[in-house]
Amino acid sequence: MAAPEMVRWCGSRGACDLDKDTGTVVTYHDSTMALPGCLVPKGAKAYYEMEIVQTGKTIIAGWATLNLERSGHESFTMVGQRFGSWGVDGIGQAAHHDGKEGEYEAKWKDGDVIGLAVDLESSSIHVSVNGSFDDPNGLLFSSLYGSDDGIFAAASFCDGSKSVFNFGDRAFKFAPPDASFKPVATFAGNDWESAWQDYNTKKTFGLVAVENPGRQLEGGKTGGVVRRWIGDPNSVMLDLETRVVTPFQFATVANPDCMIPLGAKGYYEIEILQCVDFGVAGFATVALERSNIEAHYSLGDVPGSWGVNGDGSDEEYGSHWDSGDVIGLAVDLDNTAKSTSFASMHVSVNGSWEAPHGLVCAEMFGVDVGVFPAVSLCPGSKCVFNFGEKPFKFAPPDESYKAVTEFAGTEWEKIGQAMVDKLDAGIDVVEDVARQGDGAVVHRWIGSAGSCSLDLNTKVVTTFELATVAVPGCSVPLGAKGYYEIEVLHDKGIVFAGWATMALEKR
Repeated sequence: MAAPEMVRWCGSRGACDLDKDTGTVVTYHDSTMALPGCLVPKGAKAYYEMEIVQTGKTIIAGWATLNLERSGHESFTMVGQRFGSWGVDGIGQAAHHDGKEGEYEAKWKDGDVIGLAVDLESSSIHVSVNGSFDDPNGLLFSSLYGSDDGIFAAASFCDGSKSVFNFGDRAFKFAPPDASFKPVATFAGNDWESAWQDYNTKKTFGLVAVENPGRQLEGGKTGGVVRRWIGDPNSVMLDLETRVVTPFQFATVANPDCMIPLGAKGYYEIEILQCVDFGVAGFATVALERSNIEAHYSLGDVPGSWGVNGDGSDEEYGSHWDSGDVIGLAVDLDNTAKSTSFASMHVSVNGSWEAPHGLVCAEMFGVDVGVFPAVSLCPGSKCVFNFGEKPFKFAPPDESYKAVTEFAGTEWEKIGQAMVDKLDAGIDVVEDVARQGDGAVVHRWIGSAGSCSLDLNTKVVTTFELATVAVPGCSVPLGAKGYYEIEVLHDKGIVFAGWATMALEKR
């Protein structure tokens, strides 16, 4: 059997040397070597060995998917530091996955032979040292989320290390866990470069501006565009053929093109294909701040969004979602057009609206234009959205709820810019259009720049955070009497009205 050839996956030119005949890797600078040409498919079992000639500073050996970032620079991501790769470090004594570090008590030394075995039937990774799979070796990782498209051998090094890899082109020095594990070299022959390019094309364009492929409806209607709302460009991927959304980091995706307006009711579904602390599903307004970096806040944590968590930790909701569940999300904005009542959000699981499902948010405060579907996803989860492009699997609360595709075509970017303009102007220097005298300017006295806004047409002041507003230009002098009115449209329970002097600190 010919020796498979490793490639430099990460690291600058000259960072390492590879002897193709012996499988020896010598590193001079930080680098990662990989064997993507021997992709172990789902359901298979594979094994390889790494003999340590010289430990150097760090050796992290393990397995990776195509999500492992490639880089031609010295600064790079090591095996296990991203979702989709798993590595064990016997120098620093740690197990790495998804940027998290676990314990590994074995200490590697020069001359040790490390056995790496992956079982994609049971979704697990095992390690041995000089043939021993006994504790502290043995099973190190289970539930290899993100490995459905296959996995390959990979190892990261810091300068000063030297190792010899054996992928099965010659006899192993020690045995794998059992005879069902095949040498990695058995799986040689896949076109990994094309696969990697396709994979990263999906990630690059994925949820940024790619249209939902099943969105074209009768009559020219569309189902909107699924977008990455919060998270870095590699945080999430959309498979254009299956419409499966896969997050690699914590990220929030949204469909702002289908904004449910005031006075309407909307419904959509999420089918959970793979659940790992799925995340938070719900609705948002354009006030939900967009970000191109990983942000560790989700729907409901910040103003302009409402979400329900299906991990069972919510004291009021308490339901636990799992793989195979279909989550129905419904929003009722009908009341907001008729009275000063709040909008409301409802959730179902596999068609059930009964407790603990049903009404989960009775006071959606701050909806001034409309809301759109949004979901915060945890890495390791997979789901498929249905905005109404195809028949729903379950019914909404009643027939008055429309599929969110009915509202496709929203000019959400203009709406968002208008809100940003309002927030930028805030109520710092914007005049009250209904003022009865000179100097009646509403000011933000206490609070951050985005804490509140003034709608010039309706004279409505909306607060997104705790804030104090004032009209210092209309100071009532000593000896005089003054009067003003406030109509409370939405009372969140914290509305204090009164008077102040210039001694009230402005900040």
